Amino acid sequence: MTADYMVAFGTLLLLEVILGVDNVIFISILVEDLPKRLQRRVRNLGISLAVLSRIGLVFSVSWLMTLTEPLISISRWAWSGKDLILIFGGAFLLLKSLHELQAWLTEPKVKQPRSNSSSLMLVVLQIIAVDAVFSFDSVITAVALVDEVTIIITAIVVSAVIMVLLAEAIQTTITKHPGLKLLALLFLVMLGVVLMLEGVGIELDKSYIYVVLAFGLLQEVLHIILNKQNSTTPPTPEGGAPIGLRLSKPNRGSSNDSGYIVDVDAVGDVRSISRTKVHPYSRPMTGAQYVEELDSLWSEPVVYISHRLKPAVLDRVG
Repeated sequence: MTADYMVAFGTLLLLEVILGVDNVIFISILVEDLPKRLQRRVRNLGISLAVLSRIGLVFSVSWLMTLTEPLISISRWAWSGKDLILIFGGAFLLLKSLHELQAWLTEPKVKQPRSNSSSLMLVVLQIIAVDAVFSFDSVITAVALVDEVTIIITAIVVSAVIMVLLAEAIQTTITKHPGLKLLALLFLVMLGVVLMLEGVGIELDKSYIYVVLAFGLLQEVLHIILNKQNSTTPPTPEGGAPIGLRLSKPNRGSSNDSGYIVDVDAVGDVRSISRTKVHPYSRPMTGAQYVEELDSLWSEPVVYISHRLKPAVLDRVG
């Protein structure tokens, strides 16, 4: 195995992984509405179909090259088979991403998983369509870079294994952090536009898109870290330490409400601190309502209350 072989393989593998991320992001968003038990299988099916389509296209290099010849000509405009695939594929990716974006922004966040066979088949068909577009673009690029078929196929298979290992982490991260899902959808919108522009002969350097994605990703990661730090920092009164109240939870049905804030208005920022997360309350509620809410979330008998509460609260529990 020569150094040139290794350099070519490493370059192509990196390229395939970068191009494969687009595919995984789209597949992850598509399978999000499916039942949990089906998500992994459908996601891996999508990646497997992408691998098979790319390997098939590699062995059809001579046919691929003929797709660059003009197929349709109108006046001064001419489009090859490759151009038409990029135009229609980019349009599909653009419209599908915009639809997902509109649905995510307007529909309720808690959606019932789609489990019927028609919905599953629709997801699989959409994955096949997007696989075809991304595979075509990927193979064209690979063939332009490397002449050796074995290098191309090896890079495709290894990149697929990497994508299978990373796919669940990518989907979980996108689902957990709404900002990342928004970034992913906007990235797919941009990618659809770029594919359409390439189809009409306007070449854009895709590295700019990846730079924008990397910058947006860095910004969102910093935002997540900052929010996590802010959520785990107890609110403090002006010029002083946090007001900590240690509450003793009474038995259910007991008339002893000792330790609870009862019959007072808590207008402000009230939080219960647990080992894993912070539950913020910023709406006005009575002490009785707060006790009821705290009952369902109880994990540790510690509550921090900010200085923005009415003085009556502090007097009552002081």
